[in-house]
Amino acid sequence: MSLEAIEMRILADARAEAERIIDEAQARAADIASHAADNGQRITEEILAEAESKAEEQRRRALGMAGLERRKELLQEKRYLLDTLFESAIRRLNDLPADDYFSLISAMITQEAPHGDKELLLSETDLARLPTSFMEDLNKKLAEAGIDGELRLSPERRTIRGGFMLKCGGLEFNGTFERLITGMRSKLEPGVIERLGFDKANV
Repeated sequence: MSLEAIEMRILADARAEAERIIDEAQARAADIASHAADNGQRITEEILAEAESKAEEQRRRALGMAGLERRKELLQEKRYLLDTLFESAIRRLNDLPADDYFSLISAMITQEAPHGDKELLLSETDLARLPTSFMEDLNKKLAEAGIDGELRLSPERRTIRGGFMLKCGGLEFNGTFERLITGMRSKLEPGVIERLGFDKANV
């Protein structure tokens, strides 16, 4: 699976989940609006009990604060929904069938591996399900791509959710899916925001 395919999949997931997310957001927004309205009413009643000369000024101030708080809570909710969607994308990558999962890892390494001898570090879970010919096939792909050096499977294990780590010449490359999606987020997020019907200026 190529990185372009991942981008298309994330956007497709966003479209498929948009209705559910929007329904949830609208329900939460209604709760927030109701809460703000209740607070505004309570504050207004308290103001009316005060001296007549100060009532109108304090009423405007109270309603302004209620509106500001509502906008703040809605903004937080939109950010939460976006975070949830991109977290879902990471989970979907981690849950790919083994063939697709290791095909993606192979593509990522082939595209980004540096020259020189390298070590591949996996999680305990991925090591247990690693295809027998994976390392041999991947070394062939690296050679065909003109990337010299041998890629060896490290005996070291990493506590990562999915993806890999790559060591080369004292440097370490982060190939986890969290890093992949985080790196793509700035590019993908505007399209996701548009599909969810959010105002880009208020997210």
